[in-house]
Amino acid sequence: MSTGTYIVTTALQEIGAHTVMKPANPVSLENGRNKLNSYISSLQDDDIDTGAVPLLAIGDELSEPQGITNHITSNLALLLQPSHPGSQISPELRINAAKGAAMIKRKYKVTTIPRQVVRETLPKGQGNGGTYIYDDVYFQKGDSIG
Repeated sequence: MSTGTYIVTTALQEIGAHTVMKPANPVSLENGRNKLNSYISSLQDDDIDTGAVPLLAIGDELSEPQGITNHITSNLALLLQPSHPGSQISPELRINAAKGAAMIKRKYKVTTIPRQVVRETLPKGQGNGGTYIYDDVYFQKGDSIG
């Protein structure tokens, strides 16, 4: 789990918009928080549940699994690049972001298991309960098993 500050500053470092000599200003960090919240919300809209929660403040915990922090950071860097003129996206960053997004979707996509459909011709006790046209009884009254 990482703080929003760590994720946003790391994303800005990847595109060259945050360095030790020229740190990102508070407006850039707030813009990064908004883009991060938007990215997390778009994942949730696509039924991808990473467990991450939108940040109320930049220093809050994102609550994401540790294994996807780098993938979130890479994708956030792509989202932040248009807001920072002169910043660059390397081909490696673009490839890593695409691979990371695909992994997040594959690993955290919510799947629904369809309900089993039971044939209506099954005898009682085998799944239909006698609620259909066929009211067959599997064992006759008084019969014993075995």
